[in-house]
Amino acid sequence: MLDDRKFGVEIEFIDAAADRVVEELAREGISCQYEGYNHTNHGRWKLVYDASVYNKNSERGLELVSPPLSGLEGLTELEKACRALNRAGAKINKTCGLHVHHDMRDADINVFKGLYYLYWRFENTIDSLLPHSRRGNNNRYCRSVRYINMERFKKIKSITGLRAFFGGRMQTGQDWRYLKLNFNAYVRHGTIEFRQHSGTTEFEKIKNWVLFTRAMINAAFDIKIAVPRKNDQDTWESFRRNMKSWLPKKVADFYKKRIKKFAERQAA
Repeated sequence: MLDDRKFGVEIEFIDAAADRVVEELAREGISCQYEGYNHTNHGRWKLVYDASVYNKNSERGLELVSPPLSGLEGLTELEKACRALNRAGAKINKTCGLHVHHDMRDADINVFKGLYYLYWRFENTIDSLLPHSRRGNNNRYCRSVRYINMERFKKIKSITGLRAFFGGRMQTGQDWRYLKLNFNAYVRHGTIEFRQHSGTTEFEKIKNWVLFTRAMINAAFDIKIAVPRKNDQDTWESFRRNMKSWLPKKVADFYKKRIKKFAERQAA
């Protein structure tokens, strides 16, 4: 279901007091401290404030950041954290997001390029899995990866070294930090960050997004899958064909239902 590659999550939320969240996490056996604001990786759970997250009264929200997790044990700990957040009264609005990191320190340049191209080719399909507020360029903190056309993308395809790939603005006019797929995280943490998912404290949604993004990474290690053919349509069916066996059936079924749900909501 989930291999041993480490992952981490950042869960943004509103309307829950920091001390109450820490207390409820302790009840689940999770040690966590409120640390104000920082990007330091301590190897433990931490709670920080986030100025980009706020409620209707303009009160700033919080972000629960996990340590590196792995396998089923990591998912179990994540489920405990979600229970704690919900008991503490954590709420979600459109300012909130869910960010998932995956360890990529064993990847070479072809894996990073393949992953980017896979997301670039099927961005509309991935958009269809999520609410309208997280699609296209509707959120400034998770902007489209399609800010470049195919001609400019060829500049990325020609890069042969990791330093050139991650350095500066990559000859494309923008850096990675606030795109749906954030490669800047590799420079700081050795990870790739998927920023697109809407805010949630529901374990089922978070688990499936972890598994979905992990499947994309596994596909990127298979270069034949990670570079779709030019005539591939940006549809769920074509995406599934390119993912082949990397996307677990239960995860695919979960998102197929989500696509239908959002389509029906839009048509209503």
